[in-house]
Amino acid sequence: MTEDWYGRLLVVYEKSNKGLDLMVSSLNRMEKLDVEKEHIVIQMNDIATVCDQLEKYDEGISYLLQAIEVGKQLPDMDELGAVYVNLGRLYMKKMLLDKARKSCGAGWKLGVTAKNDDIKHEAELCFKEIKNLS
Repeated sequence: MTEDWYGRLLVVYEKSNKGLDLMVSSLNRMEKLDVEKEHIVIQMNDIATVCDQLEKYDEGISYLLQAIEVGKQLPDMDELGAVYVNLGRLYMKKMLLDKARKSCGAGWKLGVTAKNDDIKHEAELCFKEIKNLS
């Protein structure tokens, strides 16, 4: 936990790869322990966000795809819609607009199903960003 916290601190203040490395190391430890899968999904999503900040888009996409696979197995994973929206945003950065549209659409559907207006709103913003890039 300390490793993850310190990694996040480094990312915020230094935008450093060292912070990302510490967050990934923390994820690896979490996966070895009997940690709730929801925490793993959230950690992968957070790592992908840092990858985005460091312009490591492919790496971020990989973490989000893994997070989605884990999250799909969790029936009460309401945050999964946000993971899809984040995936859509990374696809946009790579100009993969069809994939971005599908990901944001999946996030929007999950937001509607979970009655989560925040996720729904973020997905709608994602669609607007895609439209502006088209």
